[in-house]
Amino acid sequence: MPSTVPGSPRSVKVKVRRGKAVVRWSWPTSDGGAAISSFRVFASPGTRACQTSGRTKCTVKRLKSGKRYRFTVYALNANGAGPAGTSRRVRIR
Repeated sequence: MPSTVPGSPRSVKVKVRRGKAVVRWSWPTSDGGAAISSFRVFASPGTRACQTSGRTKCTVKRLKSGKRYRFTVYALNANGAGPAGTSRRVRIR
């Protein structure tokens, strides 16, 4: 059976720091049959992002104080990115 993209990262949580957000999540329940190579995190609105190579923690920097953001996490393997795991909206201090 051919491999597919991984499942979505679970339990996305955000800890706000001054001008940045530390995003944590749990591994997807499925890697799609191919090893997960990295995770990508995107802040919305805007274009800020971070990437890890296997860790389930990433810091998105240079966020605007007072603005509300939502963070989306994708797991990637050799087949591409799977569905997103999403945080609740948080206000940056």
